[in-house]
Amino acid sequence: MAKVRGTKIADVADWSESDIHLAFGLAVRVRRARLGLSQEALGFGAGMHRNYVGYVERGEVNPTLFTMSRLADALGITLAELLAEADARLADHETLDRRREKQQRRRKLSRVAGHAVAEQERKRRGGPAWGSL
Repeated sequence: MAKVRGTKIADVADWSESDIHLAFGLAVRVRRARLGLSQEALGFGAGMHRNYVGYVERGEVNPTLFTMSRLADALGITLAELLAEADARLADHETLDRRREKQQRRRKLSRVAGHAVAEQERKRRGGPAWGSL
C-alpha cells in the first residue's frame, strides 16, 4: 500500500475533517506558545483578527492555504514545517481525543448557558424568550 509521510493512505481515510482542523490548530497553538506570543500578537503578525486565530487553534474553521501560509510566516517557519507539525499531531490520537472532548464540553456548556439566558429573559418579559405572537 502506498504511504504518505510514513502513514498508510488507508489511515488518512480514517481522519475526519475536524481531526485535521484540530491537529492544525494544535500545531499553531503549540508553536505560538513556544514563541511566547499572544493570539493578538500572532494575529497582528499574520494580518488577521485575534478571534480568528482562536478559531483556527480550536479547529473551528477551515483556513485557506493563504491563511495557513500567513500564520506560518508569522510563526517564523515555513508552511511545510507547520503542516509537518500538524501531520505529527494527527498521529497522536490521544491528544486529539482530549481536544475533541474539551470542545464538546465547551459546546454543551455554551448551549446550557444559552438556555439559561433565554429562560431569564422569558421570566423578565413574562413570556417566551422569543417574544409574544
